Amino acid sequence: MFILYVADAAEILERHGLGSHFSADDAQLYLTCRHDDSATCASRVSNYIEEIDQWMAANRLATKTNVLCCSTSHQPSDSPLTLAGVTVLLSSEVRNLGVVFDSDLSLKAHVSQLTARC
Repeated sequence: MFILYVADAAEILERHGLGSHFSADDAQLYLTCRHDDSATCASRVSNYIEEIDQWMAANRLATKTNVLCCSTSHQPSDSPLTLAGVTVLLSSEVRNLGVVFDSDLSLKAHVSQLTARC
């Protein structure tokens, strides 16, 4: 049933050329871009968010947004992004299915969390 429910959301992602991963109550989108093309990438994501926001409102769904910019060669900007008219701060780390990812993909935050639990 979940697949049927989110099928429209997946079609919206495909129209905007974004990769996606859906699980339980979570949808993640992925976009790979070069550092010098970040403005175009942000525009694509913003256009998607505007359209998906309308879809979510029509389906009575709440939104939460985390943005993680990953890079090994360039330090991601700390400046906030404006996506669909909403200012979104960049996260330094995000949790995905129990794994904590950080912007340099070192997994230091995840390892620290695991060792603290042990």
